[in-house]
This record gives sequence, C-alpha cells and structure tokens, in this order.
Amino acid sequence: MSHTVKIDGREVALEWTQETAKRYAYRMGELGGEPTGRQLSNPRTVTTALFKVLWALLPAAEFVRHTDPESLFVAVDHETEGEAIFTALAAIYRDRSPDAEKKSTSLKSPSPESNSE
Repeated sequence: MSHTVKIDGREVALEWTQETAKRYAYRMGELGGEPTGRQLSNPRTVTTALFKVLWALLPAAEFVRHTDPESLFVAVDHETEGEAIFTALAAIYRDRSPDAEKKSTSLKSPSPESNSE
C-alpha cells in the first residue's frame, strides 16, 4: 500500500514492495544496520532512528536529493510534515510484517466433512 507524505514540500509516495525491500536492505547496510527496537523507543535516539528508516525507504527519485539521513532530517518541515511521515512509517512497519489474522488463515483446518463422523 502506498503512503503519500510531503518531504521538503514535495509529495513522496512511500510503500513496501519487493524493490523497496531490496533498496532498504542495501541502504541499511550502508548505515551499519537497521535501528533496533531500543533505538526506536528511546526518546534520545528515536528521531535519528526514524530518519534512517525514512531515508532507506525513499523512492529512487527522492533518494538522490538527500545524501544521508541527516540531510533528509534538515529538509523535512517537522511542524507541518512530521506527523504524516511518522504515521506512514508506522503503517509501512505493519505492511512489512503479516498480522496475526493473515498468519492464522495460512493454516489448514479440517473440513466440516471430516468432523461429521
């Protein structure tokens, strides 16, 4: 699913696809790895962690505008663009991992006929 946000006044579509996953893995390798849950929940490190994630998720056309997560951080208007970006990142994290309902539907259950004996 695509999530449109504004970055530096431009509309940018963020989404989790196979291509995004490849770019994300490569870019996170450039940064030394994906932020940990601790970094994402610590008030002192959460902003840096979120901008690393955002930078790694950028589509190619927007990625070339920002040489690193710090330049992306500076480009974002935190008052007007920050909340929508945070909401989109949370949605993308959900898109990356199947939820419990999706997991349970992949399990085969016995058919009603097999239980009627």
